[in-house]
Amino acid sequence: MGDFYLCFSVEEKEKPQKATSGEIVGYDFGLSTILTATDNRDIHSPEYLQKDLVGLKKLSRLFSKKRKGSNNWKKARKNLARLHIAIANRRKDRFFKLAHTLSSRYKLMSFEDLDMKKMAKLWGRKVLDHAFSEFLSILKHVSKGYDTVLHFCDRYFPSSKTCCLCDWYNKDLQLKDLVWTCQGCKTKLDRNRSACFNILRAGASAHGLGDIRPHPEAVSVGIQESHLL
Repeated sequence: MGDFYLCFSVEEKEKPQKATSGEIVGYDFGLSTILTATDNRDIHSPEYLQKDLVGLKKLSRLFSKKRKGSNNWKKARKNLARLHIAIANRRKDRFFKLAHTLSSRYKLMSFEDLDMKKMAKLWGRKVLDHAFSEFLSILKHVSKGYDTVLHFCDRYFPSSKTCCLCDWYNKDLQLKDLVWTCQGCKTKLDRNRSACFNILRAGASAHGLGDIRPHPEAVSVGIQESHLL
């Protein structure tokens, strides 16, 4: 037996819901923490693909050993496809729930416009497991129902290399540098935390909400945590 789907057609007459608060937030995408937030409500990935990797490898091996076109080959292919679908559905369910939670909480969310295909080539399965592009697509759809504004910074915006406190530009910053010291204001910065504040500032400025400057402690909050990992 195959899969069964129920489709409903509804007409929505209610006006868009408003965010329950006037909060705004900036997010920086990363590998260890999928989204680092300016308000410390960071979002971590359940990594559904990684959790089922053993099962996927087992089913893939069984599938590869079957004679192509045989009944056992068709059965093995269906079992492998079914697990992939289950992983995708769990991820999508979480994305929809998360999108509703965020859209009801914030009136403005600011992100980077990232080249996810290029990132996937560099870091492989982990980026694919985060499925960031799929999440943003769902968030764009859900946020319309809450009248929430989404802002996307330019792809080449130097969010990580710019100090969010004094705007000093660190041209020598490398991907491996998770913590760095600004030569302008001498503040020790958490790379992702500083970047998310720069992303928020860009979004707030674009929508006339003024220039937002964090307290030095806000951008160093992740430094102690990263050293404990």
